[in-house]
Amino acid sequence: MAFTDINSEDRLIQKTFAEHLQNVLGWESVYAWNEETFGPDGTLGRTDTREVVLARDLRAALARLNPQLPPAAIAEAVQKMTRHDFSRSLIQQDYEVITADDRLDKLAADFVEHCARAGVAWRSRN
Repeated sequence: MAFTDINSEDRLIQKTFAEHLQNVLGWESVYAWNEETFGPDGTLGRTDTREVVLARDLRAALARLNPQLPPAAIAEAVQKMTRHDFSRSLIQQDYEVITADDRLDKLAADFVEHCARAGVAWRSRN
């Protein structure tokens, strides 16, 4: 397929899916390509483009879903959920995060429910 504005990946895939997430699931979509500002008060709160987890939003969601938790527990949860361990598969890491701490039960259930609604599934790369 030749690249044109009509057939661009942005229009055919990204924009369509972003509209689906917004209209069907009520998610907010931010198109930040080449327009994102970085830092704690930046567009997405990221340090740079290599930061794939939106920790600012994750922290806010954890606090909203678990209002009884102190800030230290929220910070610990964010740290555990954003830690990189290259010696294990992503499935193994996700399983540990979800099962290691009962305080994450509500978040895990909501996350799985949202993923199921969006048709997202995981599979091992091994």
